[in-house]
Amino acid sequence: VASYYNPPNSTINTKLFDFLASKAKNVILVGDLNAHHPLLLSKSTNASGSTLYEYLENEEKDLHLVNDHSPTYLPPHK
Repeated sequence: VASYYNPPNSTINTKLFDFLASKAKNVILVGDLNAHHPLLLSKSTNASGSTLYEYLENEEKDLHLVNDHSPTYLPPHK
């Protein structure tokens, strides 16, 4: 299990994902990726969202996005 924080306005480092995959047969990656893409139920897309989408779509990597279609961001309550 690994946790990854990608700061806002930064692009996801997929080389880190490849490194983790090279170290173990099964990896669970969780974190705050600040990635926006319709696949992630976002109304907008940013560079990290596009990068993550393209990475997940690579069939050779056999990756799975696990989400129950719940929002991953909830605005603060006032």
